[in-house]
Amino acid sequence: MNARTLFAIVALAALALLPGLAVSQEQGEAPLSQEEMMARWKKWVMSWADTSTTALYVAEGPVSDPTGMTMSLYGELDEFLTGECDKPFRWTIRKDGEDKFTFEIWDLGIGADGRKVMEIGYTRRKAG
Repeated sequence: MNARTLFAIVALAALALLPGLAVSQEQGEAPLSQEEMMARWKKWVMSWADTSTTALYVAEGPVSDPTGMTMSLYGELDEFLTGECDKPFRWTIRKDGEDKFTFEIWDLGIGADGRKVMEIGYTRRKAG
């Protein structure tokens, strides 16, 4: 897996959890606050592509956390190493503070509640 690609995709998704994000639906419309985004949008959709396979992974999930601190997205993938098809997974992105967030990948095909198979913690570096 290309770490640069993974970082770019996760960073784009995490922008939705950071305060002050200027998102506009139409030209000339004022930027939305985090609360307005959560009220307007009904679900999150995220995709992942990297250089290790030709697959495009897509996951989606409802906007269910009114605080905007966590998003959970669900999808299915074909596991080329084991030959499994339509294997369920969950991506969880959690805001841990103003300058931190965590990205987790859960394999929902392992055990009753799934198993966390990867976790990456991101911390914004202070200027100076």
